[in-house]
Amino acid sequence: MIADLVMWGKNGAKTLPQVLRRIDEVIPQEFVKNKIFVDDHSSDETVKIAKSFNWKVYENPLWGIAAGANEALRHVESPFFISIEQDLLLAKNWFDIIPKYMDDPKVVVAQGIRKFTNKVLRILDEYSIQSRLLSKAYYCIDNNIFRTRFFREIEGFPAQDKIGVDVALFNIVQKSKYKWVVDENVISDHIRDSIIQHIRHRYRTVMLSETVRRNARQAGLMKHVRLFATSPLRAFQLTVRKRCPQVFFVYPILRLAMLKEYAYSKKMETIDEIELS
Repeated sequence: MIADLVMWGKNGAKTLPQVLRRIDEVIPQEFVKNKIFVDDHSSDETVKIAKSFNWKVYENPLWGIAAGANEALRHVESPFFISIEQDLLLAKNWFDIIPKYMDDPKVVVAQGIRKFTNKVLRILDEYSIQSRLLSKAYYCIDNNIFRTRFFREIEGFPAQDKIGVDVALFNIVQKSKYKWVVDENVISDHIRDSIIQHIRHRYRTVMLSETVRRNARQAGLMKHVRLFATSPLRAFQLTVRKRCPQVFFVYPILRLAMLKEYAYSKKMETIDEIELS
Protein backbone atom coordinates (compact mmCIF):
# COMPACT_ATOMS: atom_id res chain seq x y z
CA MET A 1 0.00 0.00 0.00
CA ILE A 2 1.34 3.41 -1.01
CA ALA A 3 -0.13 6.41 0.78
CA ASP A 4 0.41 10.14 1.17
CA LEU A 5 0.84 11.61 4.64
CA VAL A 6 -1.08 14.80 5.42
CA MET A 7 -1.06 17.15 8.38
CA TRP A 8 -2.64 20.52 9.02
CA GLY A 9 -1.31 22.64 11.85
CA LYS A 10 -0.87 26.00 13.48
CA ASN A 11 1.76 27.11 16.00
CA GLY A 12 2.66 23.51 16.75
CA ALA A 13 6.38 23.98 17.29
CA LYS A 14 6.21 22.69 20.87
CA THR A 15 4.95 19.21 19.93
CA LEU A 16 5.78 18.89 16.22
CA PRO A 17 9.35 17.50 16.42
CA GLN A 18 8.35 14.50 18.56
CA VAL A 19 5.19 13.94 16.49
CA LEU A 20 7.11 13.90 13.19
CA ARG A 21 9.85 11.68 14.61
CA ARG A 22 7.22 9.18 15.75
CA ILE A 23 5.63 9.15 12.28
CA ASP A 24 9.02 8.30 10.73
CA GLU A 25 9.42 5.48 13.26
CA VAL A 26 5.95 3.99 12.74
CA ILE A 27 5.31 4.36 8.98
CA PRO A 28 8.03 2.84 6.75
CA GLN A 29 9.28 5.36 4.19
CA GLU A 30 8.90 2.89 1.31
CA PHE A 31 5.12 3.10 1.74
CA VAL A 32 5.05 6.92 1.66
CA LYS A 33 4.80 8.88 -1.58
CA ASN A 34 4.23 12.48 -0.38
CA LYS A 35 4.40 14.23 2.99
CA ILE A 36 2.00 17.17 2.82
CA PHE A 37 1.84 19.81 5.57
CA VAL A 38 -0.70 22.67 5.44
CA ASP A 39 0.20 25.57 7.70
CA ASP A 40 -2.58 27.76 9.11
CA HIS A 41 -0.57 31.03 9.22
CA SER A 42 1.71 30.03 12.11
CA SER A 43 3.74 32.66 13.96
CA ASP A 44 6.27 30.22 15.46
CA GLU A 45 8.77 27.73 13.97
CA THR A 46 6.12 25.29 12.70
CA VAL A 47 6.95 25.69 8.99
CA LYS A 48 10.69 25.45 9.57
CA ILE A 49 10.30 22.26 11.62
CA ALA A 50 8.02 20.61 9.05
CA LYS A 51 10.46 21.35 6.25
CA SER A 52 13.36 19.99 8.31
CA PHE A 53 11.53 16.62 8.38
CA ASN A 54 11.12 16.73 4.58
CA TRP A 55 7.45 17.65 4.50
CA LYS A 56 6.20 19.80 1.61
CA VAL A 57 4.60 22.86 3.18
CA TYR A 58 1.57 24.65 1.74
CA GLU A 59 -0.30 27.62 3.18
CA ASN A 60 -3.91 27.29 4.27
CA PRO A 61 -5.83 29.50 1.81
CA LEU A 62 -8.38 30.37 4.52
CA TRP A 63 -8.25 29.24 8.15
CA GLY A 64 -9.38 26.28 10.21
CA ILE A 65 -9.24 22.51 9.97
CA ALA A 66 -11.72 22.13 7.09
CA ALA A 67 -9.82 24.46 4.78
CA GLY A 68 -6.49 22.93 5.82
CA ALA A 69 -7.72 19.38 5.23
CA ASN A 70 -9.11 20.27 1.81
CA GLU A 71 -5.90 22.04 0.81
CA ALA A 72 -3.97 18.91 1.82
CA LEU A 73 -6.40 16.72 -0.15
CA ARG A 74 -5.79 18.88 -3.23
CA HIS A 75 -2.15 17.72 -3.24
CA VAL A 76 -2.82 14.02 -2.55
CA GLU A 77 -1.73 11.73 -5.39
CA SER A 78 -2.06 8.26 -3.86
CA PRO A 79 -5.11 5.95 -3.57
CA PHE A 80 -4.94 6.38 0.22
CA PHE A 81 -3.85 9.17 2.54
CA ILE A 82 -3.04 9.20 6.23
CA SER A 83 -3.75 12.15 8.53
CA ILE A 84 -1.97 12.80 11.80
CA GLU A 85 -2.48 15.96 13.83
CA GLN A 86 0.33 18.06 15.29
CA ASP A 87 -0.29 17.03 18.92
CA LEU A 88 -0.64 13.26 18.47
CA LEU A 89 2.03 10.58 18.98
CA LEU A 90 1.05 7.74 16.67
CA ALA A 91 0.73 4.31 18.30
CA LYS A 92 3.72 2.14 17.49
CA ASN A 93 1.45 -0.65 16.20
CA TRP A 94 -0.71 1.72 14.13
CA PHE A 95 0.72 0.91 10.70
CA ASP A 96 0.66 -2.84 11.37
CA ILE A 97 -3.08 -2.83 12.03
CA ILE A 98 -5.09 0.15 10.76
CA PRO A 99 -4.25 0.13 7.00
CA LYS A 100 -5.35 -3.52 6.74
CA TYR A 101 -8.97 -2.42 7.25
CA MET A 102 -8.80 -0.82 3.81
CA ASP A 103 -8.70 -4.32 2.26
CA ASP A 104 -12.48 -4.09 2.61
CA PRO A 105 -13.61 -1.83 -0.28
CA LYS A 106 -16.57 -0.66 1.81
CA VAL A 107 -14.24 0.93 4.38
CA VAL A 108 -13.40 4.54 3.51
CA VAL A 109 -11.99 5.63 6.90
CA ALA A 110 -10.13 3.62 9.54
CA GLN A 111 -8.52 4.78 12.77
CA GLY A 112 -7.37 3.88 16.25
CA ILE A 113 -8.28 5.84 19.36
CA ARG A 114 -6.23 8.31 21.40
CA LYS A 115 -5.77 8.98 25.09
CA PHE A 116 -4.31 12.02 26.77
CA THR A 117 -0.73 12.01 28.01
CA ASN A 118 -1.71 13.97 31.14
CA LYS A 119 -2.17 11.33 33.87
CA VAL A 120 -5.47 12.66 35.24
CA LEU A 121 -7.01 13.32 31.83
CA ARG A 122 -5.97 9.82 30.72
CA ILE A 123 -7.78 8.25 33.67
CA LEU A 124 -10.91 10.24 32.82
CA ASP A 125 -10.50 9.31 29.14
CA GLU A 126 -10.45 5.62 30.06
CA TYR A 127 -13.49 6.07 32.30
CA SER A 128 -15.39 7.75 29.45
CA ILE A 129 -14.49 4.95 27.05
CA GLN A 130 -15.49 2.21 29.49
CA SER A 131 -18.81 3.89 30.33
CA ARG A 132 -19.47 4.80 26.65
CA LEU A 133 -19.79 8.48 27.51
CA LEU A 134 -17.69 9.37 24.48
CA SER A 135 -20.16 8.13 21.82
CA LYS A 136 -19.24 10.04 18.64
CA ALA A 137 -16.09 11.42 20.26
CA TYR A 138 -14.49 8.12 19.21
CA TYR A 139 -14.53 9.47 15.68
CA CYS A 140 -11.68 11.84 14.94
CA ILE A 141 -9.36 12.71 12.07
CA ASP A 142 -6.03 12.76 13.87
CA ASN A 143 -4.79 9.18 13.30
CA ASN A 144 -6.69 7.99 10.22
CA ILE A 145 -6.26 6.38 6.86
CA PHE A 146 -8.69 7.53 4.15
CA ARG A 147 -9.70 6.17 0.76
CA THR A 148 -8.93 9.05 -1.62
CA ARG A 149 -11.53 8.12 -4.22
CA PHE A 150 -14.39 8.51 -1.71
CA PHE A 151 -13.24 12.00 -0.75
CA ARG A 152 -13.02 13.03 -4.37
CA GLU A 153 -16.60 11.80 -4.81
CA ILE A 154 -17.95 13.84 -1.89
CA GLU A 155 -15.85 16.83 -2.99
CA GLY A 156 -13.59 16.87 0.04
CA PHE A 157 -14.01 17.40 3.75
CA PRO A 158 -17.24 19.10 4.89
CA ALA A 159 -16.45 22.82 5.01
CA GLN A 160 -19.63 24.16 6.62
CA ASP A 161 -17.93 23.94 10.02
CA LYS A 162 -14.29 25.03 10.03
CA ILE A 163 -13.49 23.26 13.33
CA GLY A 164 -15.97 20.41 13.90
CA VAL A 165 -14.93 18.54 10.76
CA ASP A 166 -14.67 15.07 12.31
CA VAL A 167 -18.27 14.99 13.55
CA ALA A 168 -19.64 16.37 10.28
CA LEU A 169 -17.58 13.90 8.27
CA PHE A 170 -18.67 10.95 10.39
CA ASN A 171 -22.31 11.90 9.77
CA ILE A 172 -21.69 11.87 5.99
CA VAL A 173 -20.06 8.42 6.07
CA GLN A 174 -22.75 7.05 8.38
CA LYS A 175 -25.46 8.05 5.88
CA SER A 176 -23.58 6.50 2.95
CA LYS A 177 -23.16 2.85 1.93
CA TYR A 178 -19.59 2.91 3.24
CA LYS A 179 -18.00 2.25 6.64
CA TRP A 180 -15.85 4.08 9.19
CA VAL A 181 -13.87 1.63 11.35
CA VAL A 182 -12.44 2.33 14.81
CA ASP A 183 -10.01 -0.10 16.44
CA GLU A 184 -10.01 0.55 20.19
CA ASN A 185 -6.90 -1.60 20.68
CA VAL A 186 -4.67 0.81 18.76
CA ILE A 187 -4.04 3.65 21.19
CA SER A 188 -2.12 6.79 20.27
CA ASP A 189 -1.05 9.48 22.73
CA HIS A 190 -2.86 12.83 22.64
CA ILE A 191 -0.37 15.35 24.02
CA ARG A 192 -1.80 17.51 26.82
CA ASP A 193 0.46 19.19 29.36
CA SER A 194 -2.15 20.57 31.75
CA ILE A 195 -5.81 20.53 32.76
CA ILE A 196 -6.13 24.28 32.11
CA GLN A 197 -4.78 23.83 28.58
CA HIS A 198 -7.40 21.13 27.99
CA ILE A 199 -10.30 23.26 29.29
CA ARG A 200 -9.22 26.23 27.21
CA HIS A 201 -8.96 24.04 24.11
CA ARG A 202 -12.45 22.61 24.69
CA TYR A 203 -14.01 26.02 25.24
CA ARG A 204 -12.31 27.48 22.18
CA THR A 205 -13.69 24.60 20.11
CA VAL A 206 -17.20 25.25 21.41
CA MET A 207 -16.87 28.94 20.58
CA LEU A 208 -15.76 28.26 16.99
CA SER A 209 -17.73 25.15 16.02
CA GLU A 210 -21.49 25.06 15.43
CA THR A 211 -21.31 21.24 15.13
CA VAL A 212 -19.73 20.94 18.59
CA ARG A 213 -22.28 23.41 20.04
CA ARG A 214 -25.13 21.40 18.54
CA ASN A 215 -23.78 18.20 20.13
CA ALA A 216 -23.55 19.97 23.49
CA ARG A 217 -27.19 21.07 23.18
CA GLN A 218 -28.42 17.62 22.15
CA ALA A 219 -27.37 16.13 25.48
CA GLY A 220 -29.90 18.43 27.16
CA LEU A 221 -29.73 20.60 30.27
CA MET A 222 -30.89 17.93 32.71
CA LYS A 223 -28.21 15.44 31.60
CA HIS A 224 -25.46 18.06 32.04
CA VAL A 225 -26.85 19.04 35.46
CA ARG A 226 -27.14 15.40 36.54
CA LEU A 227 -23.59 14.59 35.46
CA PHE A 228 -22.25 17.63 37.29
CA ALA A 229 -24.30 16.88 40.44
CA THR A 230 -23.07 13.28 40.59
CA SER A 231 -19.48 14.13 39.61
CA PRO A 232 -18.12 14.28 43.22
CA LEU A 233 -19.32 10.70 43.81
CA ARG A 234 -17.89 9.48 40.49
CA ALA A 235 -14.67 11.35 41.23
CA PHE A 236 -14.37 9.72 44.65
CA GLN A 237 -14.89 6.24 43.16
CA LEU A 238 -12.27 6.88 40.46
CA THR A 239 -9.86 8.35 43.00
CA VAL A 240 -10.02 5.19 45.12
CA ARG A 241 -9.90 2.85 42.12
CA LYS A 242 -7.01 4.59 40.35
CA ARG A 243 -5.26 5.85 43.49
CA CYS A 244 -4.99 9.32 42.00
CA PRO A 245 -6.18 12.09 44.40
CA GLN A 246 -6.12 14.76 41.65
CA VAL A 247 -9.09 13.07 39.97
CA PHE A 248 -11.32 14.00 42.91
CA PHE A 249 -10.85 17.70 42.17
CA VAL A 250 -10.45 17.65 38.40
CA TYR A 251 -13.49 15.60 37.35
CA PRO A 252 -16.10 17.97 38.89
CA ILE A 253 -14.25 20.95 37.36
CA LEU A 254 -14.43 19.35 33.91
CA ARG A 255 -18.14 18.60 34.38
CA LEU A 256 -18.72 22.22 35.39
CA ALA A 257 -16.82 23.33 32.29
CA MET A 258 -19.08 21.12 30.13
CA LEU A 259 -22.15 22.66 31.78
CA LYS A 260 -20.80 26.10 30.87
CA GLU A 261 -20.25 24.87 27.31
CA TYR A 262 -23.92 23.87 27.18
CA ALA A 263 -24.98 27.30 28.47
CA TYR A 264 -22.83 29.01 25.84
CA SER A 265 -24.26 26.82 23.07
CA LYS A 266 -27.84 27.70 24.12
CA LYS A 267 -26.93 31.38 24.24
CA MET A 268 -25.53 31.25 20.70
CA GLU A 269 -28.63 29.36 19.52
CA THR A 270 -30.84 32.14 20.90
CA ILE A 271 -28.72 34.81 19.21
CA ASP A 272 -28.95 32.94 15.90
CA GLU A 273 -32.74 32.68 16.21
CA ILE A 274 -33.04 36.43 16.91
CA GLU A 275 -30.87 37.28 13.90
CA LEU A 276 -32.98 35.03 11.63
CA SER A 277 -36.31 36.45 12.84
